[in-house]
Amino acid sequence: MEWIDVRSLTMEGRRMLRQLVVRLRKQSGMSVKELSKLSGAHPTTIKGWLARAPYRRRKRAGREAPRSAGSCLSQTDPGRRGLDTRSDRQG
Repeated sequence: MEWIDVRSLTMEGRRMLRQLVVRLRKQSGMSVKELSKLSGAHPTTIKGWLARAPYRRRKRAGREAPRSAGSCLSQTDPGRRGLDTRSDRQG
């Protein structure tokens, strides 16, 4: 099967193709393989679009997307990230 290079499409073209794929998956339950044959995009691209679809919907709705595991740790507190900076520690 010849795959199209989705990167060669315009931003609008990619957006429309992504929306079509996500809508078909949601409405008809088509498999990734079927969606890739229909759209011409590589199955890995389809999987990525489907994985990010819930986050894009939340973002459009004005809600924050859920964070990935471990991202709740403070960026400003290095001790909580396993980088112990306390001077009383030896080692």
